[in-house]
Amino acid sequence: MSYHHLNFEDRTALMLESRKEGFSARKFAELIKRHPSTIYRELKRNSINDVYQARYASDNTFARRRRGHRKLKIDSILWKFIVEAIRCLWSPQQIAKRLKTFPDLDQTMNVSH
Repeated sequence: MSYHHLNFEDRTALMLESRKEGFSARKFAELIKRHPSTIYRELKRNSINDVYQARYASDNTFARRRRGHRKLKIDSILWKFIVEAIRCLWSPQQIAKRLKTFPDLDQTMNVSH
């Protein structure tokens, strides 16, 4: 089964079904032809006080997509720091850990290894 995002109709159905007694995420996944993990992750990520909200889930999904991942500007302080660390033969893990404590960097800018 290939990966597919849930659409608003799927989320609305999930919201209604999850409130019924005897709800089974696995059975719901079969019903909408999605992997059970997709449903479990969706419920975990978008439930407030153990109550799933379709509108909240949909809004959060679009917000995450809009935010996206910014590419580093070649002239940025972060870029220069990473290049210098690589020249010093630091591992990616060392660079990522050091970035968290680097005072001159905007803490919203980060990299993963």
